[in-house]
Amino acid sequence: MASPEGSLMRLLVAVNEHDLAAIGSLAPGNERFTESFRRMLTAFPDVRIDTEWTVEEADKAVAWSHIRGTHLGEWRGLAPTGRPIDVHGVFAVQVDTNGKISDFWLVNDWLGIATQLGVELALPAT
Repeated sequence: MASPEGSLMRLLVAVNEHDLAAIGSLAPGNERFTESFRRMLTAFPDVRIDTEWTVEEADKAVAWSHIRGTHLGEWRGLAPTGRPIDVHGVFAVQVDTNGKISDFWLVNDWLGIATQLGVELALPAT
């Protein structure tokens, strides 16, 4: 079996190179995968993901990563603010026997991103 960690690292390199074609080639036919990263690169075209550590087990790999970028495109309905983000998140993949990504998970600090972009958050009144 191909290394899940190797596939994950190829993904993160492709994201840092802003190479959607390379990203798509890692999970052929998985439009959800490609679209997730297209949205990231549209919203944060200068995004940089630095891996701090990885874990690999069987057909899965996980990376704890430092994510930085500038909000220069629409993100989740929010018009570009020009503000920077600086958060941590988890990228995880599952690979098939050929090393192609068959499933993936992104767990980012969505609250941190939203507040850094100036989204006003309020708890319900009690």
